Amino acid sequence: MAKTHQVRCVVPSGDRVGEGAVWSAQDQSVYWTDINRFLIHAHDTRTGATRSWCFDEPVVALSLSTEERSEEHTSELQSHSFISYAVFCLKK
Repeated sequence: MAKTHQVRCVVPSGDRVGEGAVWSAQDQSVYWTDINRFLIHAHDTRTGATRSWCFDEPVVALSLSTEERSEEHTSELQSHSFISYAVFCLKK
């Protein structure tokens, strides 16, 4: 008999184009973008909390790095001392 799995929505964020999910083992969180709403989300699997950041332009990619960075949005997103975030926005 085939195994079946239940699918459930963990974060009902209302994304229009949610994509680019990236897992951070260090902080046990998944990060993703909603290109159409100019958002980055982070869901902490330990606490169940989700944080979102809004930008002035579409966010088309997200990358986690262990290097210190000084990009414009790094300080807004940095929530853990050893992880920095590189945010790439689509220019008009």
